[in-house]
Amino acid sequence: MPYKMMWLVEKRVIYTCFEGVITAEDLSQFLHELQAYIHNGTPPIHHISNGLKIERIKFSLSMLQRMVSRFKVVHQLSWNININENRLVTTIASIGNYLINVNNHTVKTLDEAIAYLKQKDPTLKNLDWNNAEL
Repeated sequence: MPYKMMWLVEKRVIYTCFEGVITAEDLSQFLHELQAYIHNGTPPIHHISNGLKIERIKFSLSMLQRMVSRFKVVHQLSWNININENRLVTTIASIGNYLINVNNHTVKTLDEAIAYLKQKDPTLKNLDWNNAEL
């Protein structure tokens, strides 16, 4: 599996780290798992997506559109923060977030992502962050 998902802040902030080649099947599996996390979370729920280790994306934009349209619960995300420096991956992530109508922001590090979320959602400032093992 080319990604790992976990709670960065229990029931509030989901963290996904992608690596290698991402296929349409991987995207579908990721969306199913993300949906389950969202169902088990406490709003507002945010997602940090680390794509620094993505080597290649093997699905089309039309495939992305078809897949995200099937996952209505993903709309319940408040913010999606992308950690990435690759312009193509950042563009695809931005399009995906646009299609599901989720606030989107791109940064270069996990520390920047955490600081940005704490600024946008002050309720996160005093919660326990599970980022020591990342």
